[in-house]
Amino acid sequence: MNFLKEYGFYLRILQKKSFSFFIRLNVILLGCIIIASMNHLDQNIRFTFASFTKGTTSFIGNTTTTTLWGC
Repeated sequence: MNFLKEYGFYLRILQKKSFSFFIRLNVILLGCIIIASMNHLDQNIRFTFASFTKGTTSFIGNTTTTTLWGC
């Protein structure tokens, strides 16, 4: 029974850490994509993001401005 308690405790810690790590990773990736599409640095990134959201590059422009002003 004690083993189960310890296992659950470590599992919760692991879940919290990996969860926050994934959130941080997603925020970083999204930030990179937004910056790249705003500055028109890389056509490939913008195209990938467009196909990822199943939208167009104009959709990306609208999304980035709304996201930035939304903050």
